[in-house]
Amino acid sequence: MARKTDRSISRPLASDWSDFELMTLREACEVFLGGLLEPRSLRTEVRKGTLTLTRVAGKDFVTPSAIKEMLRLCRSDQKDHASMNAPHAATSRGKSPTRASGSSEMDRLRLAQAAARMTSLALKERSLPT
Repeated sequence: MARKTDRSISRPLASDWSDFELMTLREACEVFLGGLLEPRSLRTEVRKGTLTLTRVAGKDFVTPSAIKEMLRLCRSDQKDHASMNAPHAATSRGKSPTRASGSSEMDRLRLAQAAARMTSLALKERSLPT
């Protein structure tokens, strides 16, 4: 990933941003997704309809609330779509079916990892003195 933006350096935590503050796609990737995804991945989510984009003067922006909603929509516990590329396979224990890995499965895993990273970053925030 390219050099971090000044705003993401000065405000590295998700809690440093208000829910409806405009941020660039790069800033969103750095702050909310821990650098696990690139801006092009967010543009893919815009095309899929899971991320709301704001375009001002030809520049693309998102809000923290839009990123949170995208992560909610991308949760893997949603009903799986039928696909010829991802047949069901049994796990090694044979107790529950899992989907075979594919490119869309990798995207799903990356988003789940990004959500987990966002949660861990929020837990690392400054706590009140005791």
